Amino acid sequence: MGTDPFHISIQVPTPLLPKARFALQQLALVLGIKLQLVDREFPRPDAIYGDATQRRSDCLWLAFDPDAYDPGIKHKSHVFEGVTVWGPVSVTPEAWDPVGETFRLLSLLDETQIPEEKRDDKGIFRVEGLPEERRQVLDEPMVENHAGILGRRLASRALASRGSMPEEFMVPLWPEGKKWVFLLSHDTDAITLGSPAEMFFNLIKGVVRQDRTSFSMFKDGFAYLRRPNQNPLFGFPQWRQLEAPTFHSCFYLFVKPKSLKRHLNDCRSTVVEQKIDWGTLREMAESGWEFGLHAPIYAKQQVEALSWGKQFIEEKIGQPVAGLRHHYWALDWRKPHLTFRKHIDAGFRYDASIAWRDSMGFRAGTCFPFQPFDADTQATLPICEIPTCLMDRHVADPPQAASGAALERMADLLARVKSCGGVAFLNWHTEGACNRYRYQGDVDVLAGILRKVAGDADAWITTPRQLTAWWGSRQEQLTSKLQ
Repeated sequence: MGTDPFHISIQVPTPLLPKARFALQQLALVLGIKLQLVDREFPRPDAIYGDATQRRSDCLWLAFDPDAYDPGIKHKSHVFEGVTVWGPVSVTPEAWDPVGETFRLLSLLDETQIPEEKRDDKGIFRVEGLPEERRQVLDEPMVENHAGILGRRLASRALASRGSMPEEFMVPLWPEGKKWVFLLSHDTDAITLGSPAEMFFNLIKGVVRQDRTSFSMFKDGFAYLRRPNQNPLFGFPQWRQLEAPTFHSCFYLFVKPKSLKRHLNDCRSTVVEQKIDWGTLREMAESGWEFGLHAPIYAKQQVEALSWGKQFIEEKIGQPVAGLRHHYWALDWRKPHLTFRKHIDAGFRYDASIAWRDSMGFRAGTCFPFQPFDADTQATLPICEIPTCLMDRHVADPPQAASGAALERMADLLARVKSCGGVAFLNWHTEGACNRYRYQGDVDVLAGILRKVAGDADAWITTPRQLTAWWGSRQEQLTSKLQ
């Protein structure tokens, strides 16, 4: 076989072939191993992915389990080969399917079991709505665990048949020998306390909830009427000062065209409605900070709204916009591929909207970038999804102070990302730079994280746009021979 890639023969029912190929491609990307997917007629594969009747003594067998692809089958976590994996409740280690289970996690199939009454009008649910078994492993990067098991099995096969794992099969995970990735981003939900909409909201919230913080924000708003660049929520200069020179984050700006229907939860003060200092943002963009779109809630229904927002920011910033994150994480969660199609049509290269609203962790079971799967066309979509694993409100809620338990869980989460060589994608809101009001303590928590990461020589500190470019190039190297 020389330096040929690993050949995996996929011997599953025809309707499942695209799903198996999708999952194996992602596993290959995580492992950095060149795999060539072949059909039943290939004479000497290194491995066969099929049921027990396809098992052979001359190659590795990867168990196929149709239950992995069935969204209605109850699943739970198991510990196989020393790591936590996802599988049907009664599955055995020998019958466990790492490929199908990877597809299940990346496609969010278990979320189809959530009853409609657990979702709000945006289709969003709290993690308490998940099946209990899934709630128990929110922070576990199970896709990476599946990849590790597959990698060890392939390495064992290579050792038996080829004597070693040839270096020609391997592609570096990250540039310059880095071991993991750190990305920082900010959703710009509020620009100024002096916006009439912000003041009205803070007044109503203060009255209804008897919330002193909201009352303070309402009263302070009078000092910043028509002065958005001087108010505490215009956090761009403060973030620049905190981050430079080591970090360059991405700011997702909320931009809504007038023609798009407004949702009650849309942002109340934005870069469109306020006369902000675009010169500051342009200079930051020229210095390496990235800017993207924070899409309004109803933007998932209109390509034009996404395109308009992208163009608006590009014209103001003078730099191309590569990615977006939806406000309230409001993709079409019943059929997320429909939203991803609109992203592609609008010209975006990546999305950062896969996360849980009320919990840190790995919603798709992974901390690696991946391309989403289109359930209708049964094809991989040409856009990169970079999952977000941690948001400021995940740690500091209520806002007075982050609890010890939340900080401990956060540290453990970041340690898990680093241990599997993944991507830690954080989201701290722009307005939180003031470190006051309902954002008190947010900067302190993040500053502690940044200090540790800045001293970690193994961390590739980059931007989502740069990561997307690297991941796409790496994918071309690894999948050029996939059939």
